[in-house]
Amino acid sequence: MRWKVNLSESAAKDEAQIAKWRCHYFDSAGAKTIEDCLAKFSKEPKLAGISLSNLSESFTNLFQENQAGISNKVLVVWSGWQDLIEADSSQARIISDCLEQVLQDNSGLVLVVDSQGKFPDLDQLTSA
Repeated sequence: MRWKVNLSESAAKDEAQIAKWRCHYFDSAGAKTIEDCLAKFSKEPKLAGISLSNLSESFTNLFQENQAGISNKVLVVWSGWQDLIEADSSQARIISDCLEQVLQDNSGLVLVVDSQGKFPDLDQLTSA
């Protein structure tokens, strides 16, 4: 499922904790290239070394990780995507297509993108 809504990092993590879901919050604000965006994503320790060549595998491994006492359901929030869309929407599309494929391949994932701006081909609420 994909959903466009405003959700701060603390709010996302609080809501996920209440639901006993895991939460991964990615903020790519200021990223003008896919490399900038991936550098920001790599701040998540388990995504260190993420690159274009291992993008799908890195996301899949992160989202499939099991943690004791927490369900396999995962909330994924991508904030700050607007800067990459503005600079080069085709590069943003590479990331969104990868996330879309990971969503389709793994049940229990929800992707939230903040709602300011227009993300090409992303409806307000779409069930994947």
